[in-house]
Amino acid sequence: MELINGNNYGPMTRYSDAHIFLVMDALERNKRMSRKGLVDETGLGEGSIRGMLKVLKDWKWIEVKQTGVCITEFGRKSFHGFGMRYVDIFNDKYAVGKYQ
Repeated sequence: MELINGNNYGPMTRYSDAHIFLVMDALERNKRMSRKGLVDETGLGEGSIRGMLKVLKDWKWIEVKQTGVCITEFGRKSFHGFGMRYVDIFNDKYAVGKYQ
């Protein structure tokens, strides 16, 4: 699955599909976040987050309001449609040993 493909015009995209998944996961868990919160959560720069939020808003996956960014119902359904989720690798249900 590929969500983001190369940009023919303008600056090069500095984020990947994995970053989109990370942002959507953070919004799903936290319900509402600021751009700064998303920067801290993902480790991406503010410009990349701004660009990504514009794309996600165009897709109608998020709403950007003065009170923060939140996931829409359509975005939630799309996110759950990925069929993936992050897990705590330190949980012995998912991994055996320190580095598995």
